[in-house]
Amino acid sequence: MAGKLINLFFVSSGFVLILTAMAKYLSSFGSVQILNMPDPVFNIPFRDVFRAAAIVELLVACVCLFVKSIYLRASVLAWVSSIFVVYRFGLVYLHYHKPCNCLGSMTQVLHIPQQIADMGIRIVLIYLFVGSYGILFWLWRQRKTKACISVPMQ
Repeated sequence: MAGKLINLFFVSSGFVLILTAMAKYLSSFGSVQILNMPDPVFNIPFRDVFRAAAIVELLVACVCLFVKSIYLRASVLAWVSSIFVVYRFGLVYLHYHKPCNCLGSMTQVLHIPQQIADMGIRIVLIYLFVGSYGILFWLWRQRKTKACISVPMQ
């Protein structure tokens, strides 16, 4: 049962990352003025941040969908979700209080208010972060339990 839930988590994470990567990449070719403005954390145009994030998200999605190792999939997903969490904390630290433009102009195309899209992205981020670290913790506990069982009693 645990294996099926873990696999479902990775498949859903992979598809979510593909969707967000596509939204970022397609938005990066738009003409919205914010794409030319510097990102407050990296100080490079949002357009370039979107493209870089889209590439990373697609690579992580491929790991989630095609790699067999649960540990590797969880580790890569934990790594990328940690980067996104640190980025969010960076925005807070820099007093950037606008909604995250994580989906670029796709929110306008789909007529989704930016605040709703921002909340959705936060929920996805929590899902990826908690899920990946939860799986890593579960794997650690499994390994620890097996190590305790295999130690002979004196």
